[in-house]
Amino acid sequence: MLKKSVSLAAKLYYRLKNGFNNAGVSFLESKAVKKIAAKYPKIYTLLLHRFLLDEFIQLPLTLLLLSFIANLLLLDEIVDAFIHNSFIVTIDQSFAQLMYSMRVEWIAKAFYYFTMFGSFWGVVSIAIISTVLFIITKHKTYLLPVWIALLGTQFTVQMSKHYFHRIRPVDFSYYPETSFSFPSGHATVSVAFYGVLFYAIIRSRKRYASKFRWMMAAIVFIGLLGFSRLYLCVHYVSDVMAGYSLGLLWMLLAISMREWVIHREKKKLNGYQLKNENRR
Repeated sequence: MLKKSVSLAAKLYYRLKNGFNNAGVSFLESKAVKKIAAKYPKIYTLLLHRFLLDEFIQLPLTLLLLSFIANLLLLDEIVDAFIHNSFIVTIDQSFAQLMYSMRVEWIAKAFYYFTMFGSFWGVVSIAIISTVLFIITKHKTYLLPVWIALLGTQFTVQMSKHYFHRIRPVDFSYYPETSFSFPSGHATVSVAFYGVLFYAIIRSRKRYASKFRWMMAAIVFIGLLGFSRLYLCVHYVSDVMAGYSLGLLWMLLAISMREWVIHREKKKLNGYQLKNENRR
């Protein structure tokens, strides 16, 4: 029964994916878009190329710029005002109190050990192990996205923490943390770093059902790592949500870089084969 449900879910996912792709093609071929393309060809071409992988200046650079803008926004007064908004503060405090009142010792202890996956030394250890495995298995194209995700998130999170100086919910914390609260480094790295690792696993699976299962595993893992920070009351809800958003941008950037490298290598290989055929 479970196997059949997973298979149906995987088929539904790929039907939706193909549907979106077809919708995108239909949109680009619509009369309205063609009119815009005819009237403003340069703008149309520029926007269209933002979503291609032929060159670094296309999708990879677009995501890099979006990531850069997001990092600037984290340092903007708007975000500072947001996390000090009375409504947000009320939600953060209320949820922290709720988690504290519901705390069960054995669950808290389990989450305490689980949250180590997001700690600095935990992430660095897994990054080193992953690097060795990618080299041994000859999947070196994953090295760049793994370290982009790791180093990028660490830089952004630490910079933001020292800028905002937001104090953690120390009255309810399960254990003491010495760094500042906003944004959650664990939540950020769960999406960016572990998201890239799950992406590598999913890309290596051949069957749709297997891909879907690993996708669900990624969602559960990322969700639990973020929730563990809330259950242990070492972060506020807004810290975790901001971490997820920031991590998503770094994950997209890292994955786009890898796809661009793969696309470039295929292009070079096709060019090399074409030259050999012409010589014959």
